[in-house]
Amino acid sequence: MIGESTNIMAAWEKRATWLARWTWDRLINRVDLWGKCLPVDKHRRTAGGNLRFHRLAPLPAKRGKLKLTERTLERHYSGQDVCHILGIHAASIENTSRWIAIDVERHDRQAVPLYNLRAITHWREELMALGFRPLMIDTDGAGGYQLLTLFRDPLPTAKAYDFVHRLVSDHADAGLEDAPNILPNGPKYDDNNWLRLPGRHPLSGHWSRVWNGHHWLQGADAVEALLHAHGDAPTLIRKLVSTRTFVATGGNGAAQQASPPAPPEPQQQPSEGSEGEETQVLCYLLGATRGDKSASAFAAVGAADLNPAAFRNRIHRHIFHTLMTLSQRQEHITPTLIAQQIPEEYRAQALGIIDQLMLAKPIGDNEFEDRLANLSRRPGSVREDASDNDAPVDGDSQVDQILQLWPHLSPSVRQALLTLAQSAGQS
Repeated sequence: MIGESTNIMAAWEKRATWLARWTWDRLINRVDLWGKCLPVDKHRRTAGGNLRFHRLAPLPAKRGKLKLTERTLERHYSGQDVCHILGIHAASIENTSRWIAIDVERHDRQAVPLYNLRAITHWREELMALGFRPLMIDTDGAGGYQLLTLFRDPLPTAKAYDFVHRLVSDHADAGLEDAPNILPNGPKYDDNNWLRLPGRHPLSGHWSRVWNGHHWLQGADAVEALLHAHGDAPTLIRKLVSTRTFVATGGNGAAQQASPPAPPEPQQQPSEGSEGEETQVLCYLLGATRGDKSASAFAAVGAADLNPAAFRNRIHRHIFHTLMTLSQRQEHITPTLIAQQIPEEYRAQALGIIDQLMLAKPIGDNEFEDRLANLSRRPGSVREDASDNDAPVDGDSQVDQILQLWPHLSPSVRQALLTLAQSAGQS
């Protein structure tokens, strides 16, 4: 084991220069401040019993004179001394960010490692469903993990914060009693909001491992996984974040802090038969899956005998049917799981609609009952929305009737039925 540990350290040290350059090009938001681990003999316990082993660098007297350099980063990745280990800030002084991170370190040793792993894997899958390629990192070998998502170009910190804050809002459903640490942790830069870089752990001596989707990579393989992370398009965030959270841009092109978004105004009551009723019912059901109203909400739908054919929007019908099916199976419902059950040709559009519904403010209980009653009184005919006018109607309607009788058909069988029904309609 000692020889294996030495080989891992040597692999990181050999590639320290490359890692320093990668960090400089992809991760650095500011060079005037950074986090720094303290020598072992200066580790102290706080009044609350927590171990304090890091501080903000440089010291106040040297700020403005010393700056972070690639050489400093190289020493971090070489890992020769604990005091060389450092962290970088999540936002620049211009309030832009080049990455977001979720940190589930086991600082109090009370967290269950398996719960941490399950939660971080859940958020990794959510990000991948949106098109991101996050780095999932085992930081200490004892249940501490980081999920690091890089962007090709900096984006407003307020937008990055809103995205990651919303992403972890289901931490209770993911198995964590407390919300994890997120970076950035607010809409503006914070001198104390920094993340320790991958590499040697200052307490355990563990060297970071990187998950490749099948197993943990370590040593040279882990380093290569980091070096091949070049970042994703920031525009992918638009699939999850409401445009109300975007930061305004001044006339000189510099990002300016937008005023805090106002609470969503109550939605106007739609006229009976409008598509607004469909979205409000789906929004309520999706919101119920994240709270304690799930059982009562789906029971109300069952009592109202609401039929998928009452939804005039094709994607809404698929979402509703999938929600009811997953509820009957008593499965944990997530946006990713819903999208996976929807035919592939509608999956991307469905995921975008689900994201919008998850972010919208749900209607009240009484309004939900009214909308549910209105939808239940609709005739069971199917009419496509304007964007689907060219698509065959009868085939999808027939599939809906089949799925009412056999709701547990797999997505592949469902797609095959749809194809056959559409072919029959065209002939």
